[in-house]
Amino acid sequence: MRFFWPKGGWKRAFHYVQYRLRRLPDSSQKISRGIWAGLFTTFTPFYGLHFITAAIIARLLKGNILAALLATFFGNPLTYVPIGVISLKTGHFFLGTDYVPTEEGGKSILEKFLDAGADLQQNILASFNSGETDWSRLEIFYREVFFPYMIGGILPGLILASLGYYLSEPIIRAYQNRRKGFLPDPVRAALISQEAGADGITAHLREDRRHIVDQDIASIIEAINIPLNFEMAATDEMQKIALNHTPHAVCIVPEKREERTTEGGLDVVKDEYNLAQYITPLREKGCRVSIFLAADEKQIRAASRIGAQVVELHTGAYCDLHYEKKFEERNAELSRLTEMASLAHSLGLEVHAGHGLTFETVSPIAELPEVVELNIGHFLIGESIFLGLREAIIKMRELMDKARL
Repeated sequence: MRFFWPKGGWKRAFHYVQYRLRRLPDSSQKISRGIWAGLFTTFTPFYGLHFITAAIIARLLKGNILAALLATFFGNPLTYVPIGVISLKTGHFFLGTDYVPTEEGGKSILEKFLDAGADLQQNILASFNSGETDWSRLEIFYREVFFPYMIGGILPGLILASLGYYLSEPIIRAYQNRRKGFLPDPVRAALISQEAGADGITAHLREDRRHIVDQDIASIIEAINIPLNFEMAATDEMQKIALNHTPHAVCIVPEKREERTTEGGLDVVKDEYNLAQYITPLREKGCRVSIFLAADEKQIRAASRIGAQVVELHTGAYCDLHYEKKFEERNAELSRLTEMASLAHSLGLEVHAGHGLTFETVSPIAELPEVVELNIGHFLIGESIFLGLREAIIKMRELMDKARL
């Protein structure tokens, strides 16, 4: 009985799946693409393999795999019969064959599944004991059930999956935005930073909205009178948001779901053609396009080729080596940053730098003549606990200005 009625009832099971889907750490579009994959899978005849099928489809669609697995629970003992009947009738209609229901003398779908399984088991055993093989029931199953089911499940599967996508995406997006709360207010932080002497504000809208939400971008742009540097992953969703708000600058960064903050630079060489196509509408709309990358010659030259106007050099390795007291390696990394800043400048690129910079590590980077902008966020917010945000920014600004003299 537990097979048909889960512990806690179907209502509780439904709410649990709904809760897990909403809280998945990914963008609403990726989660909904995963839901699409899972719902479509329920209309396929691959019983016992629905998890694997859904995961493969989600991977192809670049959707959330866990969302796909959860969505397959739409196929359950209460829905398998109507799904099977709809798929079979539709398939036989498209194929021009006859669907014979059980009440008119035909075997049930379950009986045909069992017959096919018995044939398969018998034939496997026959290969070991020299017995006779018989594929007749398996052939009937394929002709009358499997193939019509597979063909007939495509249309209703597409309809259900598409409905699931378009209904779930705005709900998940709204939920992700809502659960962030209102405090601390990033607009207030931006205004304090502006008043303390910051030349610009950098805001990273992640796909999973873990830091700020969509409305924060609009609110910050409206509130400040200094440039906004909009950090984002190279996704269609983020491009649409950037084109809608047209910030002063857009910085393309790599993004991984499991990271706490941006780690590593963008691999421009690997995706050069697509990135060139991606940034074109941003430039046409008037946004200065920056690429966040490691201090690597191949990556810098690739950034120049795709039409980026700015490169932001990743200073994380340099800062980590400093605090690990590996000073020789730190100095080597600083030399590499110096050389790559010079190369980028010679290619006509504006040079920025950032990631991990602190009061101790900022001066050597600020001294580089090619570097015209430093983006510092995490350290200043952390230091504001002890000094206050305004005081932390003023101190950082003094160190930067002193290094430039």
